[in-house]
Amino acid sequence: MYYDSSIRKRDGMKMNRIRLTAENETIQGDGVCRLDGKVTFVWGMLAGETGLCELEKQDKKLNHARLAELENASDHRISPACPYHDVCGGCALGHMTREHELAIKEQRVEECLERLGNAPRGSYRLDPITGGEREAYRGKVEVIYQNGFGYVGRNGKFCPVKNCLLMKPETRRLLEAIERMNPKGLRGAVVRTNYRGESLLVLTHGGELGRVNGEDLAEYGVTSLWMLKQKPRMTHALDGVITHLWGDTTIEEEICGLTFQLSPKSFFQINRDIAAKLYTRAVELAKQKPHETAIDAYCGVGAIGMLAAEGAGWVFGVELIPDAVEDAKLAAKKHGIQNINFVAGRCEVILPRDESLKNASVIFLDPPRKGCGKELLDAIAEVGIPRVVYVSCDPATLARDVAIMKERGYNLTDVAPYDMFPQTGHVETVCLLSKK
Repeated sequence: MYYDSSIRKRDGMKMNRIRLTAENETIQGDGVCRLDGKVTFVWGMLAGETGLCELEKQDKKLNHARLAELENASDHRISPACPYHDVCGGCALGHMTREHELAIKEQRVEECLERLGNAPRGSYRLDPITGGEREAYRGKVEVIYQNGFGYVGRNGKFCPVKNCLLMKPETRRLLEAIERMNPKGLRGAVVRTNYRGESLLVLTHGGELGRVNGEDLAEYGVTSLWMLKQKPRMTHALDGVITHLWGDTTIEEEICGLTFQLSPKSFFQINRDIAAKLYTRAVELAKQKPHETAIDAYCGVGAIGMLAAEGAGWVFGVELIPDAVEDAKLAAKKHGIQNINFVAGRCEVILPRDESLKNASVIFLDPPRKGCGKELLDAIAEVGIPRVVYVSCDPATLARDVAIMKERGYNLTDVAPYDMFPQTGHVETVCLLSKK
């Protein structure tokens, strides 16, 4: 029994307190318990732990409860380094050891591939998960402002946070300086801090922003200052009309020896150190030959494509966002990489129409969290590209797409997980699919 109903009478506790034991845990930091046979999620509980809990939400299929008192702790439990751990929720796995965090993330990848991808354990080569520093790894942060910076907390409300440990120290000092200025109308900020400690700063507002002096922020590392008027119903932090205020229009970032000029809406991996290892492995898995053509779909600023160009005859990069394409072209020109070309558009549209791409030997896929569209996977299979290197930020959508490609004659041969976002419930994966 994982639910001891006698606790109410025997220990004289409040009627709404129940003793639960976690059978397992999720990658989002919830203990998986059972209450009268119904799955009950208890945030912050580890597998094997028992504690007194209070029900917060019940429905027909599952319950959510709060851990009120921990009775026996797992050997994997540690005290969270962040004082906001229980209310912010950003570091959902901050209460467990680093070794255990990496283990459950690797397990998550394997479980998704087996359950959703028709790829059981042992049917592919699995690299041990690659991890890095748990703190100060985020090169880009998005924060809300309400008389101080913070995030949306676990309860869906604003949670003020001082000195977020995931941010780089330079980012924290900059945000503290902006808080002291307290600009009128400020709603939030997006900060990208590069390998030299310089920052591109976007201040967001709803209609009017008080005066902000770029020179005053320069001493905190700002080299590029922007403001953005948010749309009434924005879909992301930079959804609105953006205006350059001061300094450069881009910021330089480096990865694997390549430098890129990033504009505010350019996509670039948040954890530069782990991204470098992931990109290097992706190019290794491609097993390119000097005469072969490679396609870099969802190419962003072209990092994977430019790394692949060294061993390929020709690389063709495709990206939906025109600004990112221009950033990629500038980077390729700067580094003298001549065997690469970038275009703005959708790869599922371009691939079937461009005869030169139908001879490609490998395609790199690095889609957003929702995964690849079925149209692109169909186009890849129809053209018959022999090797697909898939970079994923969601094991579930990766597994879904792996299942689709297996139905179209591809085998999953190699899988390598990467902990791009330590202390959070996210894990990146790069894998190789080879045509039978």
